[in-house]
Amino acid sequence: FVLRILALLAIAASATCLLINFELYPEVWWSFFVVMGAGCVWLTVAIGVKHRRDPMQSIGWQVVVIPILSILWDHLTGWNRWSLDFVLPCVCVVGMLMVLALALCMRMPVHAFAGVFVGVCLVGLVPLLLLVLGQVDFRIPSLISSGVAIILLAGLLLLQWRTVRSEISRRLHL
Repeated sequence: FVLRILALLAIAASATCLLINFELYPEVWWSFFVVMGAGCVWLTVAIGVKHRRDPMQSIGWQVVVIPILSILWDHLTGWNRWSLDFVLPCVCVVGMLMVLALALCMRMPVHAFAGVFVGVCLVGLVPLLLLVLGQVDFRIPSLISSGVAIILLAGLLLLQWRTVRSEISRRLHL
Protein backbone atom coordinates (compact mmCIF):
# COMPACT_ATOMS: atom_id res chain seq x y z
CA PHE A 1 0.00 0.00 0.00
CA VAL A 2 2.82 2.40 0.90
CA LEU A 3 4.53 1.72 -2.41
CA ARG A 4 1.34 2.36 -4.34
CA ILE A 5 0.74 5.66 -2.52
CA LEU A 6 4.36 6.66 -3.13
CA ALA A 7 4.07 5.68 -6.80
CA LEU A 8 0.90 7.77 -7.13
CA LEU A 9 2.62 10.79 -5.53
CA ALA A 10 5.68 10.35 -7.76
CA ILE A 11 3.51 10.13 -10.87
CA ALA A 12 1.47 13.16 -9.81
CA ALA A 13 4.57 15.26 -9.12
CA SER A 14 6.21 14.13 -12.36
CA ALA A 15 3.12 14.79 -14.46
CA THR A 16 2.62 18.21 -12.89
CA CYS A 17 6.22 19.22 -13.50
CA LEU A 18 6.14 17.90 -17.07
CA LEU A 19 3.01 19.90 -17.84
CA ILE A 20 4.35 23.08 -16.23
CA ASN A 21 7.65 22.62 -18.07
CA PHE A 22 5.86 22.05 -21.38
CA GLU A 23 3.73 25.16 -20.96
CA LEU A 24 6.18 27.66 -19.45
CA TYR A 25 9.71 26.58 -20.43
CA PRO A 26 9.60 24.23 -23.44
CA GLU A 27 13.20 25.01 -24.44
CA VAL A 28 14.73 23.62 -21.18
CA TRP A 29 13.51 20.24 -20.00
CA TRP A 30 14.23 20.57 -16.28
CA SER A 31 11.25 18.33 -15.49
CA PHE A 32 13.34 15.36 -16.66
CA PHE A 33 15.34 15.72 -13.42
CA VAL A 34 12.15 15.78 -11.36
CA VAL A 35 10.96 12.57 -13.03
CA MET A 36 14.35 10.92 -12.50
CA GLY A 37 14.48 12.10 -8.88
CA ALA A 38 11.02 10.74 -8.18
CA GLY A 39 12.06 7.43 -9.73
CA CYS A 40 15.20 7.26 -7.57
CA VAL A 41 13.26 8.02 -4.39
CA TRP A 42 10.63 5.45 -5.29
CA LEU A 43 13.29 2.80 -5.97
CA THR A 44 15.18 3.34 -2.72
CA VAL A 45 11.96 3.35 -0.68
CA ALA A 46 10.79 0.21 -2.51
CA ILE A 47 13.99 -1.54 -1.48
CA GLY A 48 13.47 -0.47 2.13
CA VAL A 49 9.86 -1.64 2.12
CA LYS A 50 10.68 -4.95 0.42
CA HIS A 51 13.36 -5.75 2.99
CA ARG A 52 11.62 -4.23 6.01
CA ARG A 53 11.77 -7.52 7.90
CA ASP A 54 15.52 -7.84 7.25
CA PRO A 55 17.14 -4.45 7.80
CA MET A 56 20.61 -5.88 7.11
CA GLN A 57 19.56 -6.84 3.58
CA SER A 58 18.01 -3.42 3.14
CA ILE A 59 21.25 -1.70 4.11
CA GLY A 60 23.22 -4.00 1.82
CA TRP A 61 21.02 -3.23 -1.17
CA GLN A 62 21.03 0.50 -0.44
CA VAL A 63 24.85 0.51 -0.36
CA VAL A 64 24.79 -0.91 -3.89
CA VAL A 65 21.83 0.96 -5.41
CA ILE A 66 22.46 4.51 -4.13
CA PRO A 67 25.99 4.79 -5.60
CA ILE A 68 24.79 3.34 -8.92
CA LEU A 69 21.99 5.91 -9.08
CA SER A 70 24.38 8.70 -8.15
CA ILE A 71 26.83 7.63 -10.86
CA LEU A 72 23.94 7.74 -13.35
CA TRP A 73 22.99 11.24 -12.14
CA ASP A 74 26.61 12.35 -12.32
CA HIS A 75 26.85 11.07 -15.88
CA LEU A 76 23.62 12.84 -16.88
CA THR A 77 24.76 16.16 -15.37
CA GLY A 78 28.13 16.37 -17.07
CA TRP A 79 30.34 13.84 -15.25
CA ASN A 80 32.05 15.90 -12.57
CA ARG A 81 32.89 12.74 -10.58
CA TRP A 82 31.11 13.89 -7.43
CA SER A 83 29.50 10.46 -7.27
CA LEU A 84 32.91 8.77 -7.07
CA ASP A 85 34.52 11.43 -4.89
CA PHE A 86 31.81 11.77 -2.26
CA VAL A 87 28.66 9.66 -2.62
CA LEU A 88 30.25 6.22 -3.01
CA PRO A 89 32.69 6.49 -0.08
CA CYS A 90 30.17 8.22 2.21
CA VAL A 91 27.42 5.68 1.50
CA CYS A 92 29.89 2.86 2.11
CA VAL A 93 31.07 4.25 5.46
CA VAL A 94 27.51 4.88 6.62
CA GLY A 95 26.46 1.40 5.45
CA MET A 96 29.32 -0.34 7.26
CA LEU A 97 28.70 1.56 10.48
CA MET A 98 24.93 1.02 10.28
CA VAL A 99 25.32 -2.75 9.84
CA LEU A 100 27.71 -2.87 12.80
CA ALA A 101 25.53 -0.63 15.00
CA LEU A 102 22.36 -2.52 14.13
CA ALA A 103 24.02 -5.87 14.82
CA LEU A 104 25.25 -4.65 18.19
CA CYS A 105 21.93 -3.03 19.16
CA MET A 106 19.92 -6.09 18.18
CA ARG A 107 22.52 -8.42 19.72
CA MET A 108 22.60 -10.50 16.58
CA PRO A 109 24.85 -13.53 16.31
CA VAL A 110 27.71 -13.04 13.87
CA HIS A 111 26.37 -15.59 11.37
CA ALA A 112 23.17 -13.56 11.02
CA PHE A 113 24.93 -10.48 9.64
CA ALA A 114 28.36 -11.67 8.49
CA GLY A 115 27.40 -12.09 4.83
CA VAL A 116 25.97 -8.60 4.45
CA PHE A 117 28.74 -7.11 6.58
CA VAL A 118 31.49 -8.64 4.44
CA GLY A 119 29.68 -7.56 1.26
CA VAL A 120 29.29 -3.96 2.44
CA CYS A 121 32.94 -3.88 3.54
CA LEU A 122 34.04 -5.17 0.13
CA VAL A 123 32.02 -2.43 -1.56
CA GLY A 124 33.76 -0.05 0.87
CA LEU A 125 37.07 -1.04 -0.74
CA VAL A 126 35.94 0.07 -4.22
CA PRO A 127 36.93 3.71 -3.51
CA LEU A 128 40.49 2.47 -2.87
CA LEU A 129 40.51 0.79 -6.27
CA LEU A 130 39.19 3.99 -7.88
CA LEU A 131 41.85 5.97 -6.03
CA VAL A 132 44.61 3.69 -7.30
CA LEU A 133 43.21 3.94 -10.85
CA GLY A 134 43.24 7.75 -10.66
CA GLN A 135 39.47 8.16 -10.96
CA VAL A 136 39.09 10.16 -7.74
CA ASP A 137 39.88 13.87 -7.34
CA PHE A 138 39.19 14.25 -3.58
CA ARG A 139 41.19 11.55 -1.83
CA ILE A 140 40.10 11.88 1.82
CA PRO A 141 36.58 10.32 1.56
CA SER A 142 38.00 7.36 -0.37
CA LEU A 143 40.79 6.89 2.15
CA ILE A 144 38.35 7.01 5.05
CA SER A 145 36.03 4.48 3.39
CA SER A 146 38.90 2.13 2.61
CA GLY A 147 40.40 2.48 6.08
CA VAL A 148 37.10 1.74 7.80
CA ALA A 149 36.50 -1.25 5.51
CA ILE A 150 39.97 -2.69 6.14
CA ILE A 151 39.71 -2.24 9.92
CA LEU A 152 36.21 -3.75 10.14
CA LEU A 153 37.05 -6.67 7.84
CA ALA A 154 40.26 -7.37 9.78
CA GLY A 155 38.37 -7.23 13.07
CA LEU A 156 35.70 -9.61 11.82
CA LEU A 157 38.20 -12.06 10.35
CA LEU A 158 40.56 -11.98 13.34
CA LEU A 159 37.87 -12.23 15.99
CA GLN A 160 35.28 -14.42 14.25
CA TRP A 161 37.20 -16.43 11.64
CA ARG A 162 35.42 -19.75 12.28
CA THR A 163 31.99 -18.20 11.98
CA VAL A 164 32.93 -16.30 8.82
CA ARG A 165 34.49 -19.41 7.27
CA SER A 166 31.42 -21.52 7.97
CA GLU A 167 29.15 -18.76 6.65
CA ILE A 168 31.17 -18.52 3.43
CA SER A 169 31.03 -22.32 3.06
CA ARG A 170 27.30 -22.34 3.64
CA ARG A 171 26.53 -19.48 1.24
CA LEU A 172 28.89 -20.62 -1.53
CA HIS A 173 28.07 -24.32 -1.06
CA LEU A 174 31.71 -25.28 -0.54
